[in-house]
Amino acid sequence: MKFLAVLFIVVNFMVTDSITLVEIRNLYEQASNNKAVNLKLNGMLGGVKRDNSVLECYRGAGIMIEANHVFNPLTKLSRFRKGKAIIENAILSDPNGIELRYIRLTIQTNIPRFLGYHEEIKNDKEFIIKKMPIVKDPDLANRMADYLSSSKICTVDELKQIQQWKTK
Repeated sequence: MKFLAVLFIVVNFMVTDSITLVEIRNLYEQASNNKAVNLKLNGMLGGVKRDNSVLECYRGAGIMIEANHVFNPLTKLSRFRKGKAIIENAILSDPNGIELRYIRLTIQTNIPRFLGYHEEIKNDKEFIIKKMPIVKDPDLANRMADYLSSSKICTVDELKQIQQWKTK
Protein backbone atom coordinates (compact mmCIF):
# COMPACT_ATOMS: atom_id res chain seq x y z
CA MET A 1 0.00 0.00 0.00
CA LYS A 2 2.83 2.39 0.84
CA PHE A 3 4.38 1.63 -2.54
CA LEU A 4 1.18 2.75 -4.29
CA ALA A 5 1.06 5.96 -2.28
CA VAL A 6 4.69 6.73 -3.15
CA LEU A 7 4.06 5.91 -6.81
CA PHE A 8 0.99 8.17 -6.78
CA ILE A 9 3.03 11.04 -5.35
CA VAL A 10 5.90 10.53 -7.81
CA VAL A 11 3.56 10.50 -10.82
CA ASN A 12 1.83 13.63 -9.56
CA PHE A 13 5.17 15.29 -8.91
CA MET A 14 6.17 14.71 -12.54
CA VAL A 15 3.14 16.62 -13.80
CA THR A 16 3.45 19.52 -11.34
CA ASP A 17 4.77 21.83 -14.03
CA SER A 18 1.49 21.62 -15.91
CA ILE A 19 -0.68 22.24 -12.86
CA THR A 20 -2.50 25.53 -12.66
CA LEU A 21 -3.25 27.59 -9.61
CA VAL A 22 -6.97 26.96 -10.16
CA GLU A 23 -6.32 23.22 -9.90
CA ILE A 24 -4.34 23.72 -6.70
CA ARG A 25 -7.19 25.80 -5.27
CA ASN A 26 -9.73 23.13 -6.22
CA LEU A 27 -7.66 20.41 -4.55
CA TYR A 28 -7.14 22.58 -1.47
CA GLU A 29 -10.88 23.08 -1.05
CA GLN A 30 -11.48 19.32 -1.19
CA ALA A 31 -8.44 18.13 0.78
CA SER A 32 -9.85 18.35 4.28
CA ASN A 33 -12.67 15.93 3.41
CA ASN A 34 -10.75 13.53 1.19
CA LYS A 35 -7.45 11.86 2.10
CA ALA A 36 -6.65 10.92 -1.53
CA VAL A 37 -7.13 14.52 -2.64
CA ASN A 38 -4.94 15.68 0.25
CA LEU A 39 -2.23 13.22 -0.85
CA LYS A 40 -2.50 14.47 -4.43
CA LEU A 41 -2.25 18.11 -3.33
CA ASN A 42 0.77 17.40 -1.15
CA GLY A 43 2.40 15.34 -3.88
CA MET A 44 2.02 18.16 -6.38
CA LEU A 45 3.33 20.78 -3.97
CA GLY A 46 6.15 18.72 -2.50
CA GLY A 47 8.51 19.77 -5.24
CA VAL A 48 7.59 23.44 -5.56
CA LYS A 49 10.29 26.03 -5.51
CA ARG A 50 10.42 27.73 -2.16
CA ASP A 51 10.48 31.16 -3.81
CA ASN A 52 6.80 30.96 -4.77
CA SER A 53 5.06 32.14 -1.62
CA VAL A 54 1.54 31.23 -2.82
CA LEU A 55 2.42 27.64 -3.64
CA GLU A 56 4.50 27.42 -0.47
CA CYS A 57 1.50 28.57 1.56
CA TYR A 58 -0.73 25.98 -0.11
CA ARG A 59 1.98 23.40 0.67
CA GLY A 60 1.85 24.38 4.34
CA ALA A 61 -1.94 24.20 4.34
CA GLY A 62 -1.82 20.77 2.69
CA ILE A 63 0.56 19.50 5.37
CA MET A 64 -1.64 20.96 8.07
CA ILE A 65 -4.71 19.30 6.56
CA GLU A 66 -2.98 15.91 6.87
CA ALA A 67 -3.88 16.12 10.57
CA ASN A 68 -7.49 15.43 9.55
CA HIS A 69 -6.47 12.11 8.02
CA VAL A 70 -4.25 10.59 10.70
CA PHE A 71 -5.20 8.93 13.97
CA ASN A 72 -2.14 9.41 16.18
CA PRO A 73 -2.46 12.65 18.23
CA LEU A 74 1.30 13.26 18.12
CA THR A 75 1.29 12.96 14.33
CA LYS A 76 -1.69 15.30 14.16
CA LEU A 77 0.14 17.90 16.24
CA SER A 78 3.34 17.47 14.24
CA ARG A 79 1.53 18.01 10.93
CA PHE A 80 -0.27 21.02 12.36
CA ARG A 81 2.94 22.65 13.63
CA LYS A 82 4.91 21.99 10.45
CA GLY A 83 2.13 23.36 8.24
CA LYS A 84 1.66 26.41 10.46
CA ALA A 85 5.37 27.24 10.28
CA ILE A 86 5.35 27.02 6.48
CA ILE A 87 2.23 29.20 6.20
CA GLU A 88 3.64 31.82 8.56
CA ASN A 89 7.01 31.88 6.74
CA ALA A 90 5.24 32.34 3.41
CA ILE A 91 3.28 35.28 4.83
CA LEU A 92 6.45 36.78 6.32
CA SER A 93 8.05 36.66 2.88
CA ASP A 94 5.03 38.37 1.28
CA PRO A 95 2.91 40.13 3.93
CA ASN A 96 0.76 41.84 1.28
CA GLY A 97 -0.12 38.62 -0.52
CA ILE A 98 -3.90 38.49 -0.45
CA GLU A 99 -4.07 34.80 -1.37
CA LEU A 100 -1.72 33.95 1.48
CA ARG A 101 -3.96 35.79 3.91
CA TYR A 102 -6.98 34.00 2.43
CA ILE A 103 -5.35 30.60 2.94
CA ARG A 104 -4.48 31.41 6.54
CA LEU A 105 -7.99 32.74 7.17
CA THR A 106 -9.59 29.55 5.86
CA ILE A 107 -7.31 27.47 8.05
CA GLN A 108 -7.79 29.55 11.19
CA THR A 109 -11.58 29.63 10.89
CA ASN A 110 -11.81 25.85 10.43
CA ILE A 111 -9.56 24.44 13.12
CA PRO A 112 -10.36 23.97 16.80
CA ARG A 113 -9.71 27.09 18.87
CA PHE A 114 -7.79 25.13 21.51
CA LEU A 115 -4.92 24.90 19.00
CA GLY A 116 -4.33 28.60 19.55
CA TYR A 117 -4.09 29.49 15.86
CA HIS A 118 -6.82 32.05 15.50
CA GLU A 119 -5.24 35.38 16.37
CA GLU A 120 -5.12 36.72 12.79
CA ILE A 121 -8.73 36.01 11.76
CA LYS A 122 -9.89 39.61 12.20
CA ASN A 123 -6.79 41.15 10.58
CA ASP A 124 -6.86 38.76 7.62
CA LYS A 125 -10.59 39.25 7.07
CA GLU A 126 -10.22 43.05 7.11
CA PHE A 127 -7.16 42.90 4.85
CA ILE A 128 -8.98 40.73 2.31
CA ILE A 129 -12.12 42.88 2.30
CA LYS A 130 -10.00 46.01 1.84
CA LYS A 131 -7.96 44.52 -1.03
CA MET A 132 -10.75 42.60 -2.84
CA PRO A 133 -11.58 45.41 -5.29
CA ILE A 134 -8.05 45.32 -6.72
CA VAL A 135 -7.77 41.54 -7.16
CA LYS A 136 -7.17 40.81 -10.84
CA ASP A 137 -7.77 37.05 -10.64
CA PRO A 138 -11.56 36.48 -10.94
CA ASP A 139 -11.29 32.87 -9.73
CA LEU A 140 -9.55 33.94 -6.52
CA ALA A 141 -11.86 36.91 -6.03
CA ASN A 142 -14.96 34.73 -6.32
CA ARG A 143 -13.56 32.11 -3.96
CA MET A 144 -12.75 34.75 -1.37
CA ALA A 145 -16.14 36.42 -1.68
CA ASP A 146 -17.96 33.09 -1.47
CA TYR A 147 -15.94 32.01 1.55
CA LEU A 148 -16.41 35.27 3.42
CA SER A 149 -20.12 35.28 2.63
CA SER A 150 -20.63 31.80 4.03
CA SER A 151 -18.11 31.77 6.90
CA LYS A 152 -20.16 33.61 9.55
CA ILE A 153 -17.18 35.81 10.46
CA CYS A 154 -18.35 38.96 8.68
CA THR A 155 -20.56 41.70 10.00
CA VAL A 156 -23.69 42.74 8.13
CA ASP A 157 -21.86 45.80 6.76
CA GLU A 158 -18.93 43.67 5.60
CA LEU A 159 -21.32 41.26 3.88
CA LYS A 160 -22.98 44.19 2.08
CA GLN A 161 -19.56 45.41 0.97
CA ILE A 162 -18.64 41.94 -0.32
CA GLN A 163 -21.93 41.59 -2.19
CA GLN A 164 -21.56 45.03 -3.79
CA TRP A 165 -18.08 44.15 -4.90
CA LYS A 166 -19.13 40.74 -6.20
CA THR A 167 -21.93 42.16 -8.34
CA LYS A 168 -19.52 44.48 -10.20
